[in-house]
Amino acid sequence: MELEKYGSQRIWGWRMAIYLYLVGLGGGCYLIGILFDLLFSGYSTIAQIGVLLGVPIALVGALFLLTDLGRPDKAIRAILRPSTSWISRGTLILGSFLILGILYIAFFVWPFASLIDVMNLQRVLEAITGFLALLAVIYTGLALATFRPLSFWCTPLLPALFLISGVSSALMAIGLGGVLWDLIGYSIETRSIAVLASLNIPVILLEGLLVFFYTQGSHIVEASRSSTHKMIRGNLAVFFWVGFVLIGLVLPFMGSVITKVSSLGNRENLFVLTTLTAIFGLLGGYLLRYLVVLSGVKAPLTVGGVMVLPNPEI
Repeated sequence: MELEKYGSQRIWGWRMAIYLYLVGLGGGCYLIGILFDLLFSGYSTIAQIGVLLGVPIALVGALFLLTDLGRPDKAIRAILRPSTSWISRGTLILGSFLILGILYIAFFVWPFASLIDVMNLQRVLEAITGFLALLAVIYTGLALATFRPLSFWCTPLLPALFLISGVSSALMAIGLGGVLWDLIGYSIETRSIAVLASLNIPVILLEGLLVFFYTQGSHIVEASRSSTHKMIRGNLAVFFWVGFVLIGLVLPFMGSVITKVSSLGNRENLFVLTTLTAIFGLLGGYLLRYLVVLSGVKAPLTVGGVMVLPNPEI
């Protein structure tokens, strides 16, 4: 069947890509912050930056979902269908994460700071909000992977890919936050920047591997082949090879390796390198979602052996 006979999906566009990206990024930042607070001593700055970045970023992502849904009645229907819609489940997960995440941050601000010791709520809130942050990151892939009419999305590799990409983007966002943290007068140790880069090296490698398996696995189904062709050879190829692969993967990987090796060198140079690495990596994280969303195509139906071309508005 010729590729032209497959119609591009028109349900979701760039706003949904931004929503999926920011929710995954915000959840990833918060999750890394909580994990550093629970598991690693001596890296309190990373924990604080991760938590403080996570909630606002995810909140902005939620606003893009509302703008994409358009009308208030559509938004209400999306929220009230958790039994059948991953958008609805994700909205509930995200809403719970945002509310409890704001509550967790509030406990460290006067006059609520004393309550967290009296009520012994810190670890409880960390466990709950950390789990909700993890669900939020994974959900960004499930929202697409459960959409059966588009075989390019309907694969268990997509939630894994978005999870790893969210973690990678979050590591770089926290590194960039550390640089800004230092610029406004709060010192951050270079070893904190180095540990973020060290963690990001294997994560980027894993992300690249998942992208390879994701695109190769899509050749099994003919409609998925059309999506892959559109992304890596068609009108989105420049965004994929130059934007995502080169700028979003290769350059951040090289920047992370150099940051790890030169962490004891000039502090200003290290911060410049961290900033550039983060900018490239964050752009690549968004482009991944953008490419996956816009590459989705629907296969034509056949009724009694007669091909019915998909409606271009679906």
